[in-house]
Amino acid sequence: MKNTKRFLLCFVMLFSLAIAPVYAVNSNHVLNGTYSLIVDEYDWGVATPRVIVNVDQEITTIDKDVLKVVETKENAEDFQRTIVDAYISDQNGKKVEGASKYFTIDLKVSPTEGSPFIYKSFNEWADPYYLTISLKENKEIIDGQNEYDTLNIDTNYTSRSLSAGDQFDYSGRYQATDGTNYSFATYSPAKDDHKNALVVWLNGGGEGGTNPQIAVLGNKVTGLISPEIQEKLGNAYVFVPQCPTLWMDGYGDFEFTESGLKFTPRHTPSTYVKSLMECIKAYVDSNDDIDTSRIYIGGCSNGGYMTMQMVLSYTDYFAAAFPICTGFDASDLSEKDAQKLKDFPLFITYCENDDTLDPNQFSRPLIEKLKAANATNLHVFSPDDVHDTSGLYNGEDGKPYQYSTHWSWIYVFNGEAIEDDTSLELFSWLSKQSKQVKNENVEIADKVEDSQKTTEKTAVKTGDNSPIFTYMSLLAVASCAYLLIAHKEYE
Repeated sequence: MKNTKRFLLCFVMLFSLAIAPVYAVNSNHVLNGTYSLIVDEYDWGVATPRVIVNVDQEITTIDKDVLKVVETKENAEDFQRTIVDAYISDQNGKKVEGASKYFTIDLKVSPTEGSPFIYKSFNEWADPYYLTISLKENKEIIDGQNEYDTLNIDTNYTSRSLSAGDQFDYSGRYQATDGTNYSFATYSPAKDDHKNALVVWLNGGGEGGTNPQIAVLGNKVTGLISPEIQEKLGNAYVFVPQCPTLWMDGYGDFEFTESGLKFTPRHTPSTYVKSLMECIKAYVDSNDDIDTSRIYIGGCSNGGYMTMQMVLSYTDYFAAAFPICTGFDASDLSEKDAQKLKDFPLFITYCENDDTLDPNQFSRPLIEKLKAANATNLHVFSPDDVHDTSGLYNGEDGKPYQYSTHWSWIYVFNGEAIEDDTSLELFSWLSKQSKQVKNENVEIADKVEDSQKTTEKTAVKTGDNSPIFTYMSLLAVASCAYLLIAHKEYE
């Protein structure tokens, strides 16, 4: 009898252990997890179009209609984001079939929703900024035998990826001899068989400070590394030095009013002219793969002013410039200065109805003075407004969304800056500008060949592969073989 009781007790215990895992799975109604944030860049700046959620158990299905995402942002009311799609994915957000501990949520973004930035004196990452990811009321995730009625996702995101912006290096720092400290971002193209051009970008007034991510993402600077623009430039380096304050410091006094920006020039150069040039030269000198005959400089607004100031101060250093909605006061361009820039390649962009930097004070009279000096390589793009050209964003009237008329840089970064009355596109034109070759019809391939010949003659070491290195290596191998054979014969 005792043996029978013992047998039954053992059987019950073993059965309980056997069904415990199944019972545990079926009775677990909570999915715990974390999420990573994906930030991408758009015409208006940055937005969060996607989150990748990592849960503590594998699931095989997810339905966007049961999910809820609420955005919490500094100085703003909580906002429920619109979910576009949700799907099982890998840890990088790529859709997969079968079971996974990851799922991705695609979110609607627009010029008025989804930005993790906040504007104070400069653009900044909003703090706090987070998403609360949960299930809608009375909704469940039903996955086979499992039913989850609670989604417990930590609101502190584990990482923030910058999509195209992650191709930049944001670690650059430089201290000039006058003590000015610069932070800068850089982009390096893939190694090839020739030296490459450099594009220097100068940030607008809202992108100053000490975090070069802001200088890149505040305006769509990632457009400069898009495949389309990089192809036109023949693969170019991009250098983004961030102004600690405003490039126009020392140049004038200005204030924002209801009618726009009120600017009173002091008729003195920016306090940053010399230190910025030091910073640019230090970067160029540290990278012998840069073609110093093709260094281009551009910037918008506050940076558009500094672009003009730099080419006036260092005309012979740069191959071309593309100021956008510039803040350079035309009264500061003397006849002597206009003659100095007469043959300098310039492509000027501004909106006819710019409500921040009045074209009648800045861009138009500047262009007229250059034309009066018989400028030989001056090009102008002056749209009537700044609107969405992607077809994705409309205003309340159903027409393409209208951005600030000051934001003419949007067309530039989209490769849509086309000279008035011609079909000349800015970056196609820029790629043909060189300090050695001023003929606009010269193809970039010709300049690449010239660059290679110069490299071979001077035997300058660069980051690229050189035929001389190959020849020398073959010669060294042949010499070693000869010595080895001679040694064996001697023995």
